[in-house]
Amino acid sequence: MTDLSNSVLGFLGCGKISSAVCRGYAGASGASRPQKILVSLRSEEKSKALQAAFPELVFVYASSEDIVKEADVIFVGLLPGVAREVLPTLPFDESKLVISMMAAVDFEETVQLIRIPAARVVRTVPLPSAANRTGPVLVYPPSPQHEAILSVVSTPVVCHAESNMKPMIAVTGHISSFFELMNTSQAFIVENGVDPDEARKFVTSFYSSLAQNTERSHEPLDAMAEEAATPGGLNEQSWKHLKTTEHFDLHKKSLGAIHDRLTGKKST
Repeated sequence: MTDLSNSVLGFLGCGKISSAVCRGYAGASGASRPQKILVSLRSEEKSKALQAAFPELVFVYASSEDIVKEADVIFVGLLPGVAREVLPTLPFDESKLVISMMAAVDFEETVQLIRIPAARVVRTVPLPSAANRTGPVLVYPPSPQHEAILSVVSTPVVCHAESNMKPMIAVTGHISSFFELMNTSQAFIVENGVDPDEARKFVTSFYSSLAQNTERSHEPLDAMAEEAATPGGLNEQSWKHLKTTEHFDLHKKSLGAIHDRLTGKKST
């Protein structure tokens, strides 16, 4: 267990992701819960909501400079233009650990902007699920100290090359598609006479169980697909049918288009 009980966390920027990560730490228990969390007044509605939800723990600061001075661990969730203007003016020093959550600012530029040793900095890609202390967080470069802090709210997935982050970021572009798959499944069940609430409960629990079992397993995913497709069974029928269509090819093409966007290439 990571002990943050004597640590002050600071958040520069309070958008959707920063707010989710902050909620994850604020909702942690025992020694994993920070001593104090400081959030900036940017996105005032979100920062005030955090303070209202955790009044004994979260404090809203109007000054980014004061957050940097007081915090031990600083999460940076600023837009690129704001970051390039503001970060060089703030009093970072070698005692601070910095966790960048900026999707469009690479690691080297972040280090240059805050002017502290690179070993004190990581670039990350958190997800909204951090609010519930679930899901992955991409981390570059490897840093056991940063990874331990992030493990409180997510499962660190360490990238040994910064370029490895983008293919995985592409998958995060399929969140809405995943919900649409669940919605389609629920709609089919409802159309066949089942109460919508019952259908939703079944669908969400079903897909959740598949994801949890997969996460616990170390079996190759293609082998798991084969194993589930019992000869003559329902899964074999569905799998074989979908493989005769463009279903999985379209999924991969969509990921490719997202990756092209992330890397500045033109999709073909």
